[in-house]
Amino acid sequence: MKRLTILAILTSLIFMLTACEKPIVPEPQTNRQKIAYAYSAVTSVVEMTTTLVKQNKIPKDVAKQILTQAEVARVMLEKAEKLDKLGQPIDKTLEIVDGLIQAIKIELKQYQ
Repeated sequence: MKRLTILAILTSLIFMLTACEKPIVPEPQTNRQKIAYAYSAVTSVVEMTTTLVKQNKIPKDVAKQILTQAEVARVMLEKAEKLDKLGQPIDKTLEIVDGLIQAIKIELKQYQ
């Protein structure tokens, strides 16, 4: 009986832990959702950079480079939108944008 109770508790814990791993917000599925998600990420890094500048935690020249990279990502997202409207694949463009955003986030972590 004691083993059965322990087994039930362990099973419940495993279930709860695996349920917690799933994101609350679902992964974007459509191209429009993926583009919107990427725009959100660009906005996030711009806001974070601006905050770090206001707090004097990041050199202004570094912030300017980051904002330039974010602008490149935004322009690429505009290109992805146009390609999507034409029915062209956009996965590679979004991969490049994602890589750029990830690189920016790594850079920003140094100054947080």
